[in-house]
Amino acid sequence: MKGDLTYMFNQKDAKNGYSLVEQFRDTRPPDIAAHNRKYIKYSQRYKIPEEVAKSCVLSSIKKDKMKKKRLEERFNLRGTLYDKKPGESKPKDKSLFSADDFNNVADFSTNNVLQQKIKKIK
Repeated sequence: MKGDLTYMFNQKDAKNGYSLVEQFRDTRPPDIAAHNRKYIKYSQRYKIPEEVAKSCVLSSIKKDKMKKKRLEERFNLRGTLYDKKPGESKPKDKSLFSADDFNNVADFSTNNVLQQKIKKIK
C-alpha cells in the first residue's frame, strides 16, 4: 500500500500499548533552540581564558601558514606540474599563424596529392 510507514515502527510495541503515533512523536529531533540556549548559558558561565584558547589554536594556525608558504614556493618553481602562477592567463588575441602563412597556403599545389592513385593491399 502506497504511503504506509508502519514498517518504520515496532509493531510489537504497538500491540503492547505504545501507539504508532507516540513512536513517531518520540523520533522527532530534539528542540535545537533550547539546546543552543543551554549552551549559551554554559559558555557565559565557564569562559576559557584567552591564553589557553590561543595555545589550543596556535598549532593549527602555524600548520596552515606553513602549508600556504609551501604552496606558494611550489607555484613559484618552474618546470613542475604547477608552471602556471595563479592569476596568469593566456593572451586571447594572439595567433600562432600570421596573415602571410594563410596567403601561402593557396600557393601549394594540392592537385598532385588528389590525383595520386591509392594502392590497395590485396
